[in-house]
Amino acid sequence: MIAFLLILALVVYLAVLFWYKTGLSKLSSNSANPASASGISVIIAARNEELTLPACLNSILKADSTNKILEIIVVDDNSSDKTADVVREFSQADSRIKLLSPADYAEFSHIKSPKKRAVQAGFSHTSGDWIALTDADCTVPETWISAFTDAIRPDLNLIAGPVEFKSRNSWFYRWQHLEFSGLMLVSAGAIGHKKPATANGANLWVRKSAFLNVDAFSGVSHIISGDDELLMHKIHRKFPGSVGYVFRKEATVLTDPPKNAGEFFNQRKRWASKGLKYQSVPYRLYLFAFVLVHLLFLLSPVFALLNWISWFFALGILFLKFIGDSWFLNSANRFLSVPVNPAFSFLFGWIQIPYVVVTALLGTFSGFEWKGKYYR
Repeated sequence: MIAFLLILALVVYLAVLFWYKTGLSKLSSNSANPASASGISVIIAARNEELTLPACLNSILKADSTNKILEIIVVDDNSSDKTADVVREFSQADSRIKLLSPADYAEFSHIKSPKKRAVQAGFSHTSGDWIALTDADCTVPETWISAFTDAIRPDLNLIAGPVEFKSRNSWFYRWQHLEFSGLMLVSAGAIGHKKPATANGANLWVRKSAFLNVDAFSGVSHIISGDDELLMHKIHRKFPGSVGYVFRKEATVLTDPPKNAGEFFNQRKRWASKGLKYQSVPYRLYLFAFVLVHLLFLLSPVFALLNWISWFFALGILFLKFIGDSWFLNSANRFLSVPVNPAFSFLFGWIQIPYVVVTALLGTFSGFEWKGKYYR
């Protein structure tokens, strides 16, 4: 019975990887029938980002087609540093850069999630028909605007894009980079199949009319995390098939990776905390099945110790799982020019199994810290 469950878990896992990978090839059709955007507004939510915000703003101003940007709205989320001063200094050089202080959006104080509150406040002050969302600790490539505007179609209401970590020379960074690339592949593959699952708010473009049509974050504003995925799911339910993905290096935003294991697990707990909050029952069942499969992988050595299965069988299951991971992650190198080292891919396979189980449990049953505050 245990052997059958492990084989079933492996088959399901590899089938899901195959499904995601085939979805990547379907993204190539996203450039068909392009439509122009009459104006683009950029929203950046920032709390205590005086050190990172200048690089973010400079990268946007240096991007191509900046003439299409009507305004860059920086929403100050109760910063205690000089974030607001940085914005005021930039606005003197470019009047399109605008500061929204907490007093300017007091009408949204009922929104519990700080990020959703800031984003919704930003939307209320935009004039563009497409809103580009990124984070204050990110930098965008020079081709960011053109890569996204080339992907705009009349039938799309939300377009997601890749996010990569800025380079760091350490084993911990390399593992994070590989894991994060895997998340981008999952996000892109699911959208390729028109079954959007995940997205990253550091690189998200939203049609303003669609945001207003789904009543912004109504129904999910009390959930601290999920300003990206929960919004995407709302738009997908209201307008099926209207979510796209720009799976190109030219659209990839760079962000800083967590500096240590504590920051890393805290971030992943925050992401996992919304697992039971998704309104889509099938997606919640999928997440449960995904964690259960990894739990079976995790317990396979225990089953071998109990002589319920042979060690050869247990190691064989894990080896085939690692082969599948390497095959899937190689797509990151093919599509995004992200190098995939076989040794790191093998290491990733070992670490991923307990990591998935632990973060799922911690995200569901414990709290997390975000921007200096603790949430449960």
